Amino acid sequence: MRRGRGFKMTKPAKMKSALLADLLELGGVVTEYHGRTLIRHFGDPSGEYVAATEAAAVFDRSHRARLTVSGRSPGQMLSGLLTGRIPEAPSSDNSVTNGTGTYHAVLTAKGKMISDLWAYRLGNEEREVYLLDVPVAGLSGLREHLQRFLPPRLATVNDVSAETAAISVVGPDSILMLARLALGRSVEQASLDTAG
Repeated sequence: MRRGRGFKMTKPAKMKSALLADLLELGGVVTEYHGRTLIRHFGDPSGEYVAATEAAAVFDRSHRARLTVSGRSPGQMLSGLLTGRIPEAPSSDNSVTNGTGTYHAVLTAKGKMISDLWAYRLGNEEREVYLLDVPVAGLSGLREHLQRFLPPRLATVNDVSAETAAISVVGPDSILMLARLALGRSVEQASLDTAG
């Protein structure tokens, strides 16, 4: 059986964060990591560390690869390749936390590490789609492994890294920041909702 027909992968050289231009305008200092440009800091690394640990900070994580796995039985196929349980279907409340990610490793048959990744289940009960958030250092090995072991008639993989961005919001005040930015609510409303 010929493998690899169910893959649409982006060339690593094309990878640039969709947020990069905006972050450079804000004073971002860049570095290269496995052929991808990423922001290291904005001129005050120690102040940014304090914000991340004592208040809130947002990080562009778009240097990581994002793959979607869909088809007739993507969950069943992934469950045989990922350690641990694959994520459940998202809840129907349409909140920011409606799809929970699960952490996994991908191993060879002899137990050698290929890559680690985060898996998120998107869609609903009728349509299974999984988003795999993969460190770029593990992407090549993971791609080869998936091409070898995922049957294209049951699960197809698409690299959506070029058309998507990923951020991490960290710190004790992160929920308040998200409430202000994403939900359009005041800090007081968010505090009351999260406290009760």
